[in-house]
Amino acid sequence: MNRIRATATNTLKYSALAASITLLASCAATQVAIEHRSLETQTQLSKTIFLDPVASSQKTMFISVKNTSDQAIDISQPLASAFRAHGYKVVNNPVQAHYLLQANILNVGKMSKSASQSALGGGYGSAIAGAATGAALGSFSSNSNAMLAGGVVGGVAGLVADSLVKNVNYTMITDIQITETVGHAKHRYHTRIVSNADKMNLSFPVARPALEAGLV
Repeated sequence: MNRIRATATNTLKYSALAASITLLASCAATQVAIEHRSLETQTQLSKTIFLDPVASSQKTMFISVKNTSDQAIDISQPLASAFRAHGYKVVNNPVQAHYLLQANILNVGKMSKSASQSALGGGYGSAIAGAATGAALGSFSSNSNAMLAGGVVGGVAGLVADSLVKNVNYTMITDIQITETVGHAKHRYHTRIVSNADKMNLSFPVARPALEAGLV
């Protein structure tokens, strides 16, 4: 009898725990919906580049953009238009250019803000690491019932979280090299650009224009 009562008590405790976590997940989802209802974008440079002013005749630019990410992104034309709007002449022959702008789009995809900041902090040429995954609930307990309850509760919480809203952040990471030709000498400048687009339930087709505009 005592064993039956103990089993019933444990079942009620685990059910109450599951219900509590479900409620917390619902509250968290509501908070995410409020805080991330609008698209927010941010573009940062790992290092500021200062170029000395030149005569109008030297404001010539050759642009080369590569994309080694797994997304189809091409900013060559918008980038050329942006430079023309700032008084530069975009040329097709690098020999005729005072400045050579080389860009490589390294990574485009979902990424945590902390991982994107880490990529930014690493600067030009550094490796890109993803975010670590969390440990399963109940895995640190030596009690088999606790481990089972952790698995059940974790499954319930995951199901609730998946069925509700999510905050999604897309990140685009690009390395930039600018080469300035002065006489027979060449001066090279490097920086990394990290663009973020953040919104509730954000999809890549919605994030893409904002990421491209931020990079340009």
